[in-house]
Amino acid sequence: MLAGIKDDLLRVLALVPGGFTAQTKLEELEAYIRSEAEKGARQAIPEIRRQVKQEAENAIKPYVLASLGLGALGLLAGISATIAAFRRRE
Repeated sequence: MLAGIKDDLLRVLALVPGGFTAQTKLEELEAYIRSEAEKGARQAIPEIRRQVKQEAENAIKPYVLASLGLGALGLLAGISATIAAFRRRE
């Protein structure tokens, strides 16, 4: 598809009078589009990082809470077992 657009642009630019070639103008246009796209990408990086971090935190949060809950249950089971062992000794 892009090759078709490029050919169409070359044909249109070839019709414009002046001391330039269509290929030169097309190369300048491509360079300009690339530089603008690069600027836009650089500006988007902080926002993308923030979104990725937020998504990661949201994805991990349930697992962290579950592991904390299991750890607390393990602690209670350990304390209960220790108390029961001391009671049996007496």
